[in-house]
Amino acid sequence: TNMLMREFASIGKVSLGNFYSRRFFRLTPPLASMLTATMLLSVIFESPFGPQVTTMKTAASSMLLSANVFIAGQMGYFDPRSDLNPLLHTWSLSVEEQIYLVMPLFVVLVWKRFNWKVSRRPSFIIFGMIMLMSFGMSVLSTFSEKFPQIPARFGPNFAFYSPLTRVWEFLAGALLAQALFGRTISDKRGMHLFGLTGLGLILLSVFVIDGQSHFPGLIVLLPVVGTLILIYVGTVSNTVYSRWLSNRILTYIGDRSYSIYLWHWPFVVLSGTIFPNYANRAFVATLVSFVP
Repeated sequence: TNMLMREFASIGKVSLGNFYSRRFFRLTPPLASMLTATMLLSVIFESPFGPQVTTMKTAASSMLLSANVFIAGQMGYFDPRSDLNPLLHTWSLSVEEQIYLVMPLFVVLVWKRFNWKVSRRPSFIIFGMIMLMSFGMSVLSTFSEKFPQIPARFGPNFAFYSPLTRVWEFLAGALLAQALFGRTISDKRGMHLFGLTGLGLILLSVFVIDGQSHFPGLIVLLPVVGTLILIYVGTVSNTVYSRWLSNRILTYIGDRSYSIYLWHWPFVVLSGTIFPNYANRAFVATLVSFVP
């Protein structure tokens, strides 16, 4: 959303073709490299009777932007069997790419409908309504066992893996981007406490969300709201949080975070196959995954 607004502010128009091509050339080559390497390692180290087949099918689904659909039909994210799939993490990439295909077009159409310059309030209302509907659908699906009238196919797995129940998280970011665009807020009063609240919510989510949680449900608000707060604080003022998060080490990792995310899970899963008795294998595998 921010990129689209900056482009319009600088040249007076938005090129969706350029936007999509930038996304494609940023996302696809690293993904294809990781999938190729993982499939080769799967042939060597995974059993052909089950795990290897699942890995290959997940890889094919990933390239077709539908890994979330395939995985949702196979297992829940916190299902013990999911630990055996080195491409489990590609579900989120498929959700992201599905939303990337639709959301920029929708955003631009809404802005054009309301003549760009006066778009903030109408688009806020439209995006806000869709965000609330998506969030409501996510909560109902997460707790579907309490509502017998909800079909089983719209249960917790649907809440976790569907772009319809996840798009509200993207729209929350889009609304924040619109609210901040072109604004300079220098008043630091309360910002340190506000930033501490955001950081606290994210850290709290690390410790309270586990395989027994009803997720996304309501508990997903912890990381989402915490992230929104930190982005807001880091954008509008020079606080200790913005200085800390913009230090050279963290920005170096952040610039490579997409590739690190791609590689970490195959290393963790395959290390369990190769070194099943090594207690610290997951931690070491995660560190090694920084190299590729």
